[in-house]
Amino acid sequence: MNLNQIESFLNVVRLGSFSKAANYLFVSQSTISQRIYSIEDDYGLTLLKRDRGVKGISLTNEGQMFYQIALEYESLISKTKNIKSMSGEVTVTIGAVDSVHNYILNEIYSFIIQTIPNIRLAIHSHQSNEIYRLIEEREIDIGFSLQDRVLKNVGVKQLFTEQMVLIKKRNNNAYFNIVKNSDLTPDNQIYINWGSENQIWQ
Repeated sequence: MNLNQIESFLNVVRLGSFSKAANYLFVSQSTISQRIYSIEDDYGLTLLKRDRGVKGISLTNEGQMFYQIALEYESLISKTKNIKSMSGEVTVTIGAVDSVHNYILNEIYSFIIQTIPNIRLAIHSHQSNEIYRLIEEREIDIGFSLQDRVLKNVGVKQLFTEQMVLIKKRNNNAYFNIVKNSDLTPDNQIYINWGSENQIWQ
C-alpha cells in the first residue's frame, strides 16, 4: 500500500466518482481503478460496492473501516512531511469541504500566513459530516461544515447563510404558483441535509 493508492481511494470517496477523482489527481480513470483494485487484491478486501445500474460511490463494511485507516495514513504522511517546518511553530489544523477552502477561506489563509510568521496552517479537505467526528476526536482544531449539528462536546457557530434559488428559462405568461407543503409527495423529494432547522421542517 502506498500514498498514491490511499490518495486515489480517499478522493473517490470524497468526490463521489472515479472520473472526478481522476480529474482531481490528473491521472486516467483506469489508473484510479487499478490503484483501488490493487489495495483490494493485496489485502483480500472489497472496498466499494459495484452493483450494476447503481450510480455514485458506496462503501462496503470493509470499505468503511478501511476509510478510517486511510485517513490516519494520510494524516501521518502529512505530519511526517512537515516535521522540519513544524519546528518552533504553532500548528493549527483546519478541516473543511473543498469549496470552502478554495472560495471562502483562500484569502484568509494567505493573510494569516503573511501576518503571523510563527503559525503554520495544516489544511485538510473532508466531507461535512466527517468534520464533526474529527473535531470530537481532536484530529483537527477548527472545522467549517455545510451542515449544522448539535453535539455535546462541540461548539458550533453560524458564520453566514446562503439562499438557494431555482433558475429557469423565462416563458411568456408562465408564473410559479404557491405550493403547499401538504401537497408535496415525499417520495419525489431530493433530500439535502442543511442542518437542524431543515430536519425539523422535514
